[in-house]
Amino acid sequence: MAVKQKEILESNRLFHNQHVDRHDRVNSYISKNNCKKFYEKLFLKIIKEENVRLEKINVLEFGCGTGNLLEFLSAQNIAGYIGVDISEKMINRAKEKSLELNSSANIDFYAVAAEDFIEEMREKKKKFDVIFSCSFLHHLFDPKSFLRSLGDVLAPNGIYIALHEPNIFFKNRLGFAKYVDGLLAYLFGYDAADSNVLLRIKKIIALSFRRLAKRLMSSSS
Repeated sequence: MAVKQKEILESNRLFHNQHVDRHDRVNSYISKNNCKKFYEKLFLKIIKEENVRLEKINVLEFGCGTGNLLEFLSAQNIAGYIGVDISEKMINRAKEKSLELNSSANIDFYAVAAEDFIEEMREKKKKFDVIFSCSFLHHLFDPKSFLRSLGDVLAPNGIYIALHEPNIFFKNRLGFAKYVDGLLAYLFGYDAADSNVLLRIKKIIALSFRRLAKRLMSSSS
């Protein structure tokens, strides 16, 4: 592993160890109930579109943090769950939360880098039906390499779902219009497939930008 990659991993570990007490308060997809419900709904929508039944399957979450999505997943009657996070303090907090759940699922946690976990599972020939992450990919040293490696731990017909990626690295690759659509969906919780809602919001934004431009022009003249 390159020195730079080790430095990034260690920086992530230290930051999230320090961040553990604030984590649940400052992340909108956790602290804001409407945002949290939006991602839960989106997750289930993707599962349905992919014809996957969550009942009695094994789920793997990368970057599980303090385990805030575990309660939601447990309610889907999954057979097993593994949460992976590089921060041992985040993992300890997630373990505490899992003890409060009345779940029949087999729950386990690993305080390890995602790349190392995949290598361990590859050696054990263990695979998962559903792998997902939330606000995770932008923390990686090499996201493309990570995504390629997922094939080694995905079960046949398994799926990977990535939610809430706010980093500029990913924004640039989405394109501005698509990024704005994603933000609007995130902020207001509307269905991006509803073109009428999207069109109305875009018109409001366009009108606001025109008014702002006129004000700037008049103030500079």
